Amino acid sequence: MTNRPDLDHFWNAINISEEKVLPLEAALEREYFAQASPALAQYSAWSQLTSQKLATAYRARSEYFQALQGRPDELGSLLDVRPLFVRLETLVADAVPAHVHLLLGDFSCAGTVAPGSILLGLEFFPAEEVRCLAPSGVMVLESARLPGVLAHELIHVQQLGRFPGLAAELPRLTLLQLALLEGAAEYLGELLSGQCANPAVRLYAE
Repeated sequence: MTNRPDLDHFWNAINISEEKVLPLEAALEREYFAQASPALAQYSAWSQLTSQKLATAYRARSEYFQALQGRPDELGSLLDVRPLFVRLETLVADAVPAHVHLLLGDFSCAGTVAPGSILLGLEFFPAEEVRCLAPSGVMVLESARLPGVLAHELIHVQQLGRFPGLAAELPRLTLLQLALLEGAAEYLGELLSGQCANPAVRLYAE
């Protein structure tokens, strides 16, 4: 299942701003952030996303953002985490199911997790024709890479399910502990999807 109520709130804010009812920052604050789902609230805290940052990103690349409006329907079954979960259940006892929650941010966080949820920044998964409009230095991803990303994040959901205090402990974890968390997500994620989430890091590691 894919949840996208925050996307609807985002586009409501854009429409309000374009109709000159409110400045963009105020419209985003009222429609997007004030009505944030728990997923968006966590995503915003994790990525330090604010209405000011999001408004700046949108103004700089409005054509790019506008092209994302129909993107969830275009991605279709690629956003379905259920086949990955079925494979996971054959490998991990008591696997924790997850749904995908779509958000829009300022290119600072492609994905993270909450209990039972995979949070994806839709701006990292554009259509081919607008990839050239993405900010320089930001690695936007081809849609074919989504299964690998979802599988990686699904393993992080498992880690969080078994250790509920993990998110609060992250700032205090050692480099080795973080490497084990990410390595497990990469290893099991590749077993599930046949893809690694970050090929550039894989090449560096090898």
